[in-house]
Amino acid sequence: FFNLYTGLHTPDGSLTAMAGKKKAPSPAQTTVSPEVAAKVAELKAAADRAFLSKKYDQACDAYESAIKLLGDAPEKAEFQQRVAGCYLIEKRYKEAVKACSATLETQPGSAAALKTRAKAYEQLGFFKQALADVVSVNKADGGSDETRSLEARLKDTMNANRKTNGGSEGSEGMASAAKEAPSKQRNSMPYTINILATLDGQTRSMQASLMVSYADLLDAIQEKFPGCGPVVLKYTDKDGDAITITSRSDIQNYLAEIVTQYQRAQAGGVKNTGAQLPPMKLACVKVGSHTEVPVPPADERPQTSGKAAQVSVEATGHGCHEHACMNAMCMHACSHA
Repeated sequence: FFNLYTGLHTPDGSLTAMAGKKKAPSPAQTTVSPEVAAKVAELKAAADRAFLSKKYDQACDAYESAIKLLGDAPEKAEFQQRVAGCYLIEKRYKEAVKACSATLETQPGSAAALKTRAKAYEQLGFFKQALADVVSVNKADGGSDETRSLEARLKDTMNANRKTNGGSEGSEGMASAAKEAPSKQRNSMPYTINILATLDGQTRSMQASLMVSYADLLDAIQEKFPGCGPVVLKYTDKDGDAITITSRSDIQNYLAEIVTQYQRAQAGGVKNTGAQLPPMKLACVKVGSHTEVPVPPADERPQTSGKAAQVSVEATGHGCHEHACMNAMCMHACSHA
């Protein structure tokens, strides 16, 4: 869904480039001098310490300094992959993809690079590319329970999106549908969606990225309704059934329905006010204990980053001051009776 609204095909605008397009042969790999090796070891130690302290920006800077010193030395790939790992934790998914692609140029078939890039592609909504990477890992010796689970999840997501979009493939099918709309309409599509969460008769509003995770959504609900206790999140699908949200995949399925509703309204000539999708409406159902709340998948559980997520809180008596925000969750402290 992310690439549907940005109008991009890949984070840098080129599928072939992001997939590791072959370049002209690089010069012969260089040998690292003892002096450079010592400096690189010093930088690596500093970067590792920063990483363990969750200071990922500092870790990236040190790893990248080491990369510059190494030139074309084979050791460079290890540091590129460490940088990619930092980017993934910081949710800088485009940069993670580029760093992994750089690793794969010198180490084709690197299981670590393919796995990390698959995770980044998934977060960006490039499910087909993510699946290709993780399938490559699983076919080789680098497969694990984690990568097999990722492959299964991606296939489930693509199949669900294909059914929702009448046979089109996942987010790419959604992008194809968007291309049929007038260019002015495509350019106006939003990066975020408004969420209306209701608990005990009170409805509160927040804005979220189109790739928001279930874990982020749970955290946001707890902040919006302080002291509410354990809740299960549900939405009503197009058939009128109450669907319990348990993962990002469930959220994406709901978004697919909302996008379809949006596109049909636009095609029917309904005036587009503010280029906003219809809101995502969630029912927050209280349960007796936390054991009754579906646990987010392991890959969605929050990892503390050196950069705290920005949260915008604006007290308003009449509505929500919306703005385009690429954070996982951007909340507004407005409530709708």
